[in-house]
Amino acid sequence: MKKFIYQNILFFLPLILIASGVELYNRVNNTFYAKAKYVKKYQKSIEVLILGSSQTWRAINPEYMTIKSAPLAHGGSSLNIDYLLFKNFIENLPNLKVVLLETSYHTLDDYRNVEWSKNHLFWIYYGVNNYGSHIPKSDYFLLTANYKEYFKKTWTSSIFPEFGKFNKYGYITTASETLETGHYDSLTLKKRHSFENIQNYNKNKDLLNEIIDICEEKKIDIVFFSPPKYYTYNNYNNINKLARRDSLISFYENRNNIHVWNYEKKWEKDTKIFYNEDHLNTNGSKKITIEIDAKLKKIIKARI
Repeated sequence: MKKFIYQNILFFLPLILIASGVELYNRVNNTFYAKAKYVKKYQKSIEVLILGSSQTWRAINPEYMTIKSAPLAHGGSSLNIDYLLFKNFIENLPNLKVVLLETSYHTLDDYRNVEWSKNHLFWIYYGVNNYGSHIPKSDYFLLTANYKEYFKKTWTSSIFPEFGKFNKYGYITTASETLETGHYDSLTLKKRHSFENIQNYNKNKDLLNEIIDICEEKKIDIVFFSPPKYYTYNNYNNINKLARRDSLISFYENRNNIHVWNYEKKWEKDTKIFYNEDHLNTNGSKKITIEIDAKLKKIIKARI
């Protein structure tokens, strides 16, 4: 019996050590960790909370901001995830003055459910629960949540761009500096743009309204932000979906604490600032971040 136990220990110990090493390596080598670490360090001086999907994540590089921000836009995120992040951080950022919230063309029709592949990352790094009442035990660790992906990441590349090269703000620094036209072919663009979900829209509308009410109560300004898109992306917009988004934004834009910054078509034919049809490259992010920083300073100054 002792021999059997000893043999099992010898067999499983290397596997446990390897698994632990993979877990620890990936835990601290990703943009979620970088963002969470940065926000925790500067939470008392942060004045701007940035929320949104990869379009905002790749558009705003806090390296070029003079205002302290919490850069919590993430790849694949949606308004219901932004809502959970907002609720989680609103009480922990005592100097917060502005919430920059993405309101892109796709925002109100997207929704991430309990089975979303990145739920475990938001739970591990931010304590954000998108599971409902039951949090799977497997999602307390990266390896048990998705062992194939994290073993793969340790030695090769990852399907999650969050595990690439990034700065201390969790901004990805490796985006191509030239536009890769055709990253999405016309059929893909049409399919992505034709997607509509009225049920998601109605749920997100309620979440947005709650965010606005809380910010009004706390005297926090809100920026509705839609990053630049290349013209081929804009050309395939679903008219009904776009009109529904624009109608809702118009309903709120006359409130004193709400600012609408729509950059979707401002630089839509400038090939030097995009790396694909709906994401800016590092040149583009620098350009728009400097402009946004100046506009944010005006909002904050006006509050004094």
